[in-house]
Amino acid sequence: MRACFIVAAVTLAGLALGLTLTFYTGYAQTTAEAVILVTLCAMSFATKFLAPAGVKYVRGHAVAQSLLWVGFAAAVVFDTFGTAGFWEMTYGMRASQITTASHAYNDAEAEKTRRQADVDEYADVRPTTEIKTELDSETVAAGNCNVRRAHTDACKTVAALKLELARAETRDRRREALTEASAKFDNLEKPAVAENPQRAVLSKIGGYIGVEDAGVFVAPILSVLTFIFVEIVAPTLFFVAVHGGSSKPPAPVPRERYYAPAVAPAPRRQRVQRCASAEDLLEFLRDVVDGARSVPGLTVNGRRVQGSQRAIGHACEGVSVTTINRHLAALRDAGAIALIAGRNGTEIEVLS
Repeated sequence: MRACFIVAAVTLAGLALGLTLTFYTGYAQTTAEAVILVTLCAMSFATKFLAPAGVKYVRGHAVAQSLLWVGFAAAVVFDTFGTAGFWEMTYGMRASQITTASHAYNDAEAEKTRRQADVDEYADVRPTTEIKTELDSETVAAGNCNVRRAHTDACKTVAALKLELARAETRDRRREALTEASAKFDNLEKPAVAENPQRAVLSKIGGYIGVEDAGVFVAPILSVLTFIFVEIVAPTLFFVAVHGGSSKPPAPVPRERYYAPAVAPAPRRQRVQRCASAEDLLEFLRDVVDGARSVPGLTVNGRRVQGSQRAIGHACEGVSVTTINRHLAALRDAGAIALIAGRNGTEIEVLS
């Protein structure tokens, strides 16, 4: 697995090196610039592999590790511009050129159609030379067509011929413009969008969603994908291969015996007395006085219990107040309790 990572990383890095070399050598204006850029490409290629490997051998030296990572980041940025520039130069510019050529072709075709329509408006006008010949003969025959003689038939004929001559000259000028537009259109080649399948597909999809010239977005997408693969995946694979340790599978870690945590036992629910008899009620009152039971609505003061008979009946599983009063009277008569009338109600004193 480690060897596979190294091979994949080297392959992708080689692709990045080729893309950056292609772009930067084409970008250079002089031979000296080309040599410098090629040298930088080689240095970035080496740095992307030496930096992750070097970090492993300079542990404990923070400055050295920082310098290695700075060089690694600089190499990635340098190659990123190279890969993005390559796709823009080879694909993005071509897509822009096709778009520009398509617009120029459509504009020339529209101009030719418009010029043809202008000429068709004068389709019924005779040739210019024929009109001029007839106008010259009629002018000689009509003589001086001044204001006083303008109503004569000969002068009217001359005026009509002059108007027809003006239309013919206008037609001739429009024919010249049509000839120029036709020549310009004929010199253009219709852009073949289907030459690039990706652009054709994107243009078709863009037509469905109402986005014109969707093919121009291909170059940024390819640039991003290329950057991800050659600038992130390749160094990551190499870093994993270098720092992953031995290619042998790790020894199995013995499983520790699992001990369930001790769980405290749930507290027992207090037994609820029925108080079906006076003896049961006496036992209930003794538990309350001794603190063995806690009953909402009842307060204990020494051997005395203060509270309503309704609270006692509710604690005794819903025994009626009448039954509680009857049991209390029986216990009082037997001398087991004493009923003391107080300010906040009757208090029950449990006698020893």
